[in-house]
Amino acid sequence: MGLNRSKLKATELAFVDTNNIEYIVHDFERQGLVARTKDQLKSALSKLGSNNGTICIVDTIDIDEDLTIPENISLKFFNGGILKVLTQNISNENVGTGDGSTTEFSLAYSPVLENSETIYVDGTEQTRNTDYTINYETGVITFTSAPTNGASITADYTRRFKSTINGGIDAGLFQIFDGDGVVTGNPKIEAVYPEWFGAKGDGVTDDTDAIQRAVDFANVRRIFSNKTYLCSTIKIKPGEYEFQKTTLKANTNGTFDDIYLPGTETYKYGTQNTGALSGYKVFIDFNEAEEVIFIGRLYIDGSFIDKLVGLGASWYPLYGGCSKSKFDYIRVYNCEIGLYGQDDGVGFTGSVFNVFYEENNIHGIYSNGNFLDDVVFNILRSHGNTNRPTDETGYNIRLFEQRGLVINSLYMHTTDPTNRYGLFLASHSSVIIHHFYPEWEFESCCKVAGNCNLIINDIKPALSLTTNSGAIIDTEIGHCYIDITVNQRIVGTGVNHVVAVGCSYTDNQPFKRVIKVKTGTDTTKELVTFFGSLPSDRDYVVVETPNGIYEYAYDGTNIYKRNKFINRKTGRISFAVDATGLQVQTVDCSDMVGELKRENIFVCFSGQTVNDFQGYPFVGNIDASAKTVEIKVNILTASATSGSEVFVNYIIWSE
Repeated sequence: MGLNRSKLKATELAFVDTNNIEYIVHDFERQGLVARTKDQLKSALSKLGSNNGTICIVDTIDIDEDLTIPENISLKFFNGGILKVLTQNISNENVGTGDGSTTEFSLAYSPVLENSETIYVDGTEQTRNTDYTINYETGVITFTSAPTNGASITADYTRRFKSTINGGIDAGLFQIFDGDGVVTGNPKIEAVYPEWFGAKGDGVTDDTDAIQRAVDFANVRRIFSNKTYLCSTIKIKPGEYEFQKTTLKANTNGTFDDIYLPGTETYKYGTQNTGALSGYKVFIDFNEAEEVIFIGRLYIDGSFIDKLVGLGASWYPLYGGCSKSKFDYIRVYNCEIGLYGQDDGVGFTGSVFNVFYEENNIHGIYSNGNFLDDVVFNILRSHGNTNRPTDETGYNIRLFEQRGLVINSLYMHTTDPTNRYGLFLASHSSVIIHHFYPEWEFESCCKVAGNCNLIINDIKPALSLTTNSGAIIDTEIGHCYIDITVNQRIVGTGVNHVVAVGCSYTDNQPFKRVIKVKTGTDTTKELVTFFGSLPSDRDYVVVETPNGIYEYAYDGTNIYKRNKFINRKTGRISFAVDATGLQVQTVDCSDMVGELKRENIFVCFSGQTVNDFQGYPFVGNIDASAKTVEIKVNILTASATSGSEVFVNYIIWSE
């Protein structure tokens, strides 16, 4: 058998001296270990048996049966050597007979090519996802209603042959797998490349299928070259990914998976128009990622596709997400939303982003639920976010119910004066920003609403604000704790205050705001101002400034300000959700100086939304002599998961 030199292009061979290609192939041929057909491949496998060895693949081989390459055998691919795993059309298969109660039936062969099946009951075609569902991996059909007794169940479908590779693979950056069949296994390799499955990386060819097959093939490092890969939705799986200045560009003619977004919802602090977000699609899907490591530089180009989310994970808890993961450098641009998560999915909980840089049209980050709990952004750059629909409020970063989020350096920039808020924090969120650099035009740089904690250790603003309050931070509606340090002179237009405190929300629950502003330089601005209606009755705002500590109260007509010495104690305690009824824990305040008063104690939920429970945490008995405070919570769950914990933050002052 002669050597096909046209198939053996040495320019891309990473594993062999080009001068020795012909010698190597002839040497393997003498041993019967070169395969150009399926029969030759099977013969070589039989010849090696349990012995260690290598088989050379030098031509396209059609595989029309299930085949396994054992762990003792390696495959060496020359350019032009391809395993093409085929499919088989199955017609009129007798799947079974109904008995009036059984709903599950199995096809004779699996896996099944997705969307290739047609299922009949007594000759009547059934509707996928209405009359039945199918597991394409196992071939199990589940009917919504059991077929009647004696009903004939038949099927037409396409069977996918499977090649299982458990040995080594030696190949360069060229295609080695093809066909609609399945390539799987536990290969002895250190990395897999999209090029192995036919990716071109030319920015023109759709590489979706090739990339997805590389991602699915084996849990080893996936390496993406310094190329532009045109693709639709990619579903990230667990493992390590290396990007060599790689661009994933959304295919404007491609098909993208749906991502859950809510309809119009009314919150306590007003109506948030999320109805315009319905029908969004996701580009890079982390639903099944669990835990991943991204190293190198990845650029995600949304191609200005309408209603496209750059990075997203499922909203629903059962689907998990991408917790405890690490990301070196990701830049997301030309999407409508850069990073999105909704409700109580795991999302990116506990993950670390060394650099996350986004330039998108509506929102940079839009996150509800636990999506970014305990996440660390070492550097977060949120720029742009303009050209949104006229009925959609824009935010650089919008966070609802996010706990433990830490941003070491936040750079925020927009040139759109109608981009209402740079950072919008609401509904029991807790965020620490160590260095904050907001620039250019916003209605308000930061908005804090609804039982939130925000600590900014260093802010260096250069802003043009259009909001009436003219404050870097606006806070209203419910409890909050804000601690902000300004270490340089504030520059810009429309910036009249550091923090504006107000209330436009009426509720039976008392609420207290603690505002702490420190400055290391002359800001030439008022540190704190008030707008709207301050809380009435026992509610008040405590403000700490370089000039003293003050309490502001409102009697319905006048705002009162008085000096106040405060000795403060803060902390967090947990209660078990699986218990029911009233629970009580005692906080020891014996180390505090001064008198404890009920009106100087602030408690709020930290780890769950208030709506998950019947009742708020509240202050119980105060023992003035022993200096103890009881914190109580009524754990009667509405939707919280039994067996979890709810956390309560407390702040106690003594006079």
